[in-house]
Amino acid sequence: MPSFPTTKLTAGDFFIIPANCRNRYYPDPKDPWSYRWIDFSGKATSKYLDQVGLNKENCVIRNAFDSKIEHQFYQVYCDFRDQNTFALLSGAFSIFNSLAHLHQEKIAASQPEWLFNEIIAYINTHLNERITVDELALKYNIDRTYIYKLFKRYHKLSPSTYIQQIKLQQACSLLRKSSLSITEISYELGFASSAYFSKFFYKWMQCTPTDYRSRFIVER
Repeated sequence: MPSFPTTKLTAGDFFIIPANCRNRYYPDPKDPWSYRWIDFSGKATSKYLDQVGLNKENCVIRNAFDSKIEHQFYQVYCDFRDQNTFALLSGAFSIFNSLAHLHQEKIAASQPEWLFNEIIAYINTHLNERITVDELALKYNIDRTYIYKLFKRYHKLSPSTYIQQIKLQQACSLLRKSSLSITEISYELGFASSAYFSKFFYKWMQCTPTDYRSRFIVER
């Protein structure tokens, strides 16, 4: 017997049931709810719904149903009852407009995390360079203090500490798994010299790169 995806709805959620989509919805007997609905049909329906973030893969907007949208639904009902065709169309589009604002707010709220992930991806793919906060700020056209706020929010450490830690992890991996010399590894990770790399490595690991590598050499 095929299984179907399920979604638990809570008070204030706005949801759609896409056309030609098998469905079954019901309230929890212990926590019943009521709902208001409008039937939209036509070739442009899916396009408009997609513009407010609703489609077959994403059928719910959480906590979207407030007093404003509730009033809009009631007005659409009244216009439908009174056969006010143009007012009915206007009311329907006002609901789409409210949902569009909610969708844009959701996108705006996710921007910091998206930007942070972009910065992390850039750092991880440019470990062979000397990366500074000033360079990151210039690349992404943001203030350097904002970069510090992003790292504090998502990683609980400074950007420079993250860069050092990720370079240290890569250094340890190369020392264990590769045959690259200490000098080659230092240049691979963007250090100006092997001496500076060794000093950096000792600061974090309390041993030299050579001593660290020797722990993983298997005698034959």
